[in-house]
Amino acid sequence: MNKQINSLFAITLLIILSATISGYVIFESKKLSIPLSFKIILRPFLPSSLPTSTPVIEGIEKFSSEEEFKAYLQEAELGYFYGGLGGGLGIARDLAEVGIPVPTAPLEEKAEPERVSETTVQVTGIDEPDIVKTDGKEIYFSSKGYYWRRFWAPEIIPPSEKGETKAIKAFPPADLAIDAEIDKTGDLLLSQNILVIFSGDKIYGYDVSNPKSPQKKWTIELDDKTFVAGARLYKGKIYLITKTRINTYRPCPIRPLSIEGVPLEIKCIDIYHPTVPVPVDITYTAMIFDPASGEVEEKISFVGSSGQSVLYMSEKGIYVTYSYYGDFIEFFSNFFKEECQDIIPVWLIEKMEKLAGYDISTAAKLTEFQIIFENYLNSLSNDERLRIENELTNRMSDYYKEHKRELEKTGIIKIGLDKFELSASGNVPGSPLNQFSLDEYKD
Repeated sequence: MNKQINSLFAITLLIILSATISGYVIFESKKLSIPLSFKIILRPFLPSSLPTSTPVIEGIEKFSSEEEFKAYLQEAELGYFYGGLGGGLGIARDLAEVGIPVPTAPLEEKAEPERVSETTVQVTGIDEPDIVKTDGKEIYFSSKGYYWRRFWAPEIIPPSEKGETKAIKAFPPADLAIDAEIDKTGDLLLSQNILVIFSGDKIYGYDVSNPKSPQKKWTIELDDKTFVAGARLYKGKIYLITKTRINTYRPCPIRPLSIEGVPLEIKCIDIYHPTVPVPVDITYTAMIFDPASGEVEEKISFVGSSGQSVLYMSEKGIYVTYSYYGDFIEFFSNFFKEECQDIIPVWLIEKMEKLAGYDISTAAKLTEFQIIFENYLNSLSNDERLRIENELTNRMSDYYKEHKRELEKTGIIKIGLDKFELSASGNVPGSPLNQFSLDEYKD
């Protein structure tokens, strides 16, 4: 038993690539051929998505049927995972102090401000949800009681305090007063006389043409498996990106949300995917909806990974990213060949190179890797095994720092705003820190 534990521990040490590659992974046992004991030990160290064969996205196309969607998932062999999202889902944030500049020159009683302050946005003219919005006359402020929605658990976490959104008369400053309170809280967007509130698993639209008496116009309710990835307001339209966890037994059609109780259904044949299978666990849906009515005018869906999704929008397009990892077996094979020839026998390095070239699933390669390496470790004395384990761990730490960009990948999908359709896809090494890691220059 001790030998077996030590062997598995040695494998685990190899897969500790970096403290940044962490997060608990819940595997779908039927999908993977890795032994259960191996999965349990590796769980704290594996990245948030399982690798497949080297994923080079060469193009995009739609699924032709639900059966093709299932086959795609099976080939990618990705189980569900949760965690490692960090920073929330983009619809809840801590309270922040917000300053509204006030003109210093004397103003007439009926004068209106020449300029209205906006909350922080990345692209001028494209508004982003925040806890405060203003039209120059009224300030709308959402305070306390934020609903948090965890991606890895379907429940809504209720607020510790009841919150509300206040409509505050802001002009003239001498008459500052609360006009009304709305019993909903969350990030806000303001489009002319419509105040949109992103509150947990619901999105509300309020007519605030009379700020003293806001009227609820519509309600959008997200499905239990759907979460907001981001939203933008541009030229009077709201661009909403949602992500829906994939049901491997019935991946489509999906119903990410319902409008006034009527589900929005997206068929299998309307969902895009990369032509080369990559790890996917999410179906993204980008949509344009009218803030006045809450009705969806355009929509487009595509599969991706939930890890570190980043949304960037310019005046020409929407860019959505998802992070995944490359081929671990190839990575380990190169590590053994380049850094370990003085401590690892030649025959083991040759077997690893041959294994990397096999036309089999990554799960099968990982299992074979475990067997090969365990057999080698079992042939060593205890002292020699300990020496090899320590040396491999130290060398892997340095090797990963130098080569992690070969392993970490970011897929990028572009949606053109002119026709609101997928116009490009691709991938780059590494992973983005946040939305400010992206920008657009001359197409």
